[in-house]
Amino acid sequence: MPRVIRPLYWFVHAFVVAMLLRLRYVVRVSCHASELKRPAILAAKHLSYWDVPLLSRVVLEHWRLIPFFEMGTFEGYPFLGRIRPILRAVGGFEVMRGKDLLRLKARAKGDRQALKERMRRVNAAASTARREILSNGGVYCFFPEGARDPAALRPLRSKTEIQEGIQLANDEDRDLWVHPVSLRRSTEPVGLLRRRIYFVEIFEAIPLRGAETANVLAAIGEALRSGAQVHRGTAHRTG
Repeated sequence: MPRVIRPLYWFVHAFVVAMLLRLRYVVRVSCHASELKRPAILAAKHLSYWDVPLLSRVVLEHWRLIPFFEMGTFEGYPFLGRIRPILRAVGGFEVMRGKDLLRLKARAKGDRQALKERMRRVNAAASTARREILSNGGVYCFFPEGARDPAALRPLRSKTEIQEGIQLANDEDRDLWVHPVSLRRSTEPVGLLRRRIYFVEIFEAIPLRGAETANVLAAIGEALRSGAQVHRGTAHRTG
């Protein structure tokens, strides 16, 4: 996409997301961190399709940075598959999980080995994107559960992002962090517009330099579980 057009996409994206969020939700952000770190990975609970635009808005407002986020390939999806170019234009980069590979295998009549090679290429490009974002002092969001589940916290299966962050921090001898972000919604609508409340909790940053992947994932899981159980801290209404 030409560089002169990309800022227009950002403006339209930010405006549309703000309007849609205001119509459907009241967003309340609580920050339990003494400082919002960067470069950082936001490891968030995954509730719904609204999580991506919501987190994009949070990064824009609280980090004052252009947000980036992981997204699926969305091949075969009636709507999301068609808007992939727009999602890329506003900071999305594709990853392909095992479940995506299985779905494509079920639909494809071609060479399964070719699909595996395609998965390797997509994920190699994603790895490059993650490294560039962090090396440039940016922030990107991912969902360590690997799937949406509004009812409970699933086991944290996405380890690659943490492993790559630790390796980058160690290789470049620099500080990188992970901020766990808990998301939850009120069960009943409120106010005249009957909007639901979307609670966003940003937890203390976890340093990656010299860390162990298992310990970082355990700390993320503890933060997300506590956020799912109790909403506490100073609330800042953003929508």
